[in-house]
Formats: sequence, C-alpha cells, structure tokens
Amino acid sequence: MNPLSGLDAAFLYLESPRTPMHVAGLSIFERPSSGAALDFLTFRAHVAARLHLVRTYRERLVMVPLALGKPYWIDDPAFDLDLHLHHATLPHPGGWRELRELMAQVVSRPLDRGRPLWEMTFVEGLQTVDGIAPASCALIAKVHHAAIDGLAGGAMLGVLLDATPDLPPASTPVAWQPASAPGDLHVLARAAADFLYWPLKALDLLAATVRSAVKLPFVPHVAGATALPGLYTAPHTLLNVPVSAHRVWDCVAIPLARVKAVRGLAPGCTVNDVLLALCAGALRRYLGEQDDLPLRPLIAMMPISTRPAHAPTAMGNQVSAILVDLATDEADSLRRLQRIHAGVSQSKAYHQAIDAQGLIDGAQLIPFSLASVAARLYAGSHVTAKINPIFNCVITNIPGPQRPVYLHGAPMVANMGMTPIYDGVGLLITIFSYDGTLTISATACREIMPDVDRFVHYLGASLADLESSV
Repeated sequence: MNPLSGLDAAFLYLESPRTPMHVAGLSIFERPSSGAALDFLTFRAHVAARLHLVRTYRERLVMVPLALGKPYWIDDPAFDLDLHLHHATLPHPGGWRELRELMAQVVSRPLDRGRPLWEMTFVEGLQTVDGIAPASCALIAKVHHAAIDGLAGGAMLGVLLDATPDLPPASTPVAWQPASAPGDLHVLARAAADFLYWPLKALDLLAATVRSAVKLPFVPHVAGATALPGLYTAPHTLLNVPVSAHRVWDCVAIPLARVKAVRGLAPGCTVNDVLLALCAGALRRYLGEQDDLPLRPLIAMMPISTRPAHAPTAMGNQVSAILVDLATDEADSLRRLQRIHAGVSQSKAYHQAIDAQGLIDGAQLIPFSLASVAARLYAGSHVTAKINPIFNCVITNIPGPQRPVYLHGAPMVANMGMTPIYDGVGLLITIFSYDGTLTISATACREIMPDVDRFVHYLGASLADLESSV
C-alpha cells in the first residue's frame, strides 16, 4: 500500500462528472521504413511485455472507510489489460479534424476509479493529416493526474518507446501475481498508523512557513516587473466560469528554431518567456474579438517542477507553481515579451525564496473527508461565476526527448498533450517539446470556447507578430 500525497489527493477532490482530472497525450507514428505498419494486436503484445516496468500500470485506488484518510495505491488483483486498451479507426477522410474530435471525445470521459487509472486508444485511419504520411497511426494515452505529473507521464509512456527503430527482441510478459486486496480493517489500521506522523508533519509545515517568511522580505526587485498578483485579483473573463463535461481540443506545431530566434533577439529572455508571450498574444486577440479583453492583464498559473535530481521519473506529482502576469494590456508584442520576462524572473525569485516543497507537503494535513466536501460545495455553488479568479488559465511547459523515438519500430513524428480544466479555469495550454519541434495544445470547455481552433491559429499569428517586431 502506497499512500497518496496531499497534492495527489487534491486531483481526486477536484474531480466530478463535469471535471475529469486526467492528463493525456496524443502521439503520431508513421509506418516504419522497412516492414509492415504497426497494427493493434502488435501494439497490444508490445504493451503487455512492458507493463511490469511501471507500477502505476497495475495499481488502483483503495479508499479508507468513511473517508477518514487519503486513499492508497494497491496492486489490482483483478487487473485486465483489455479493459485499458481500445481500438479506433478515424472516419473518412481521416484528417486532422477527425483526429482532434476523437481526442476531445476520449478526454471528455472520466476514468473508472475501480481500476488502474489509465487507458490507451490505438487509432488507425490517418490518411489526410497535413505533414503526416498516409496509413500512419496514433496513440491517445490517458492517465489520472492523481498518479502522475507531466514529467512522470512522459516516463510512463517512455517505457513503451525505444531510441532506435530496431525491433525489440521478443519477450514473454512477466506473470502477474498480485496479493489480494486489503480489507477495510487493514486499511483503517494503516490510516491510523499514518495519522501518528501528523504532529511531525505539522512541525515541518511550521518550519517551512517560518523559513519562507524570513526570506521573502529580502527578495530583490527585478527591473521592469510589476507587483506580484494577489489572491483573487485576476480579472474576470469568459474563461473563468463553471465548465461543462464537454471538451474541445486543438494543437499547433512550431519549429523550436523559430522560437529560439526570437529569444536571441530579445536579450535575457528564455524560450519559456517567448512561449508565454505567444499564448498572451493569442489570448489578447481572441478575447478582443469576443469583446471580453480586460483592461487589467490576464494572470496565468505556470507549474514548476520540484523533482529532486535523483528521482527524475518517480511517479506522483512533484510540482509547485508561480503566477505570471501575461501583459495582455500591452499592444506592442515586443514590450509584452519584455514585461513577461521581467515578471517571470520576479516570480521565480520569490519561488526560490520560499520552501515550496515544504508548504506543498502541508497539504497532507487536510482531512480527506473535509477536502472532498469542500470541493463539492465549491463546484455546486458556481462561485467561480461570481468572484474574480486567482488566475485566468494554466500554461504548462513539459520537456520531451530531443531525439527520435520509436514504438515497435514505428517512428514518432508528433507528440501533443492535454491537461484537465475545471470550474473557473476553462482553458489550459500544454506545451510539449520533441525532436526540435514544439507543440502547443489548447484544451477548453466546448460551451466556453467552441472555436478553440481559432485560438490555436492565433498562437502561430502571435509568433509571426513577435518575429516582425524584433
């Protein structure tokens, strides 16, 4: 039995039929240069041979009776691979529109908490996707956010991929011999034992709070940075209302070299600063067309990894976050980029001054039953439609391999992502990098942003504005 952390459990609190809390990836694989195209049965055998390499594939949740503690991960004694692998074929003409609509349908469906919290859909029939060879296939991989963050999700999928196109040697799946599921009394006893450590955790939280309070007044001010946004001070927009259960999704691919060229012409900026500026420019244009662009700048939440160097691929969530002023009140794209760079530098300086991991670990002190009830009351009250949000959207940047990888000999030619939206945050932007290409994906609520493809188009236009500006 492995306990969930407070942060992992938070993604269970937030989940409802309208807000499934899983992350997903869409990868496209072309036919190998030699040999037959990858088919579903070959894919299934490949997955079966490697399941044992990541425990998350075969672990499910077990709840503490009466919600007296956070859930635990246990080996699933009834694990059945065929409940997690699905097969789909795109309808004619098998283009990008059909693929992104299938992606939206798949990510709109919640995962079954009675099983290991993941599934994969093998997609055939890609015939007319621009830039992709006909008869290619795709893989939509979906995992609950309680089990992984972005980096762990990459590691989970990575066990299925190889660094060379050479077919892996045939192997026999490792026999699955799980223990029986623990009974309620056993789970209660384990929760009671974990409860004994709460005083120590409380002292750790107090120490982290004191260390942060001592350091914060001495953080130097970054020239050009505005004051950090406070709680519930982001402007209200059409994005910041309760969401429905329906998702829309789209993505644009951009050569990394173009983004680096802009970074090089704007001194001191990073690739991440440029990507934030692209998102800000697209948001400014999209909301302006909807007559919903606030006078005050939009605020984005940007996750920051807290993974230790010795555990780069450990499962679970190991992240904190910073708030970023997107300078959407600035019409000039270059000045907007400069303001974003200054704001990110200031936010990171404050983030480094606080004991982020110590404060996040304090979430373990929140009783699971209380947090669950509070989350349901928050969602049911539709309070997000009545108050200013803490932030307007989430922008997450996940690094990927910068060399080609292969699935049973089939080269991966594109890798895109999806992360969950929830009440008050109707747009989430996911950035993946892979082999010299950046993909920027937008996941939104269908009722809030039905024309998400228009917003994604503006991401490319925003890059063009920056290139001409600098």
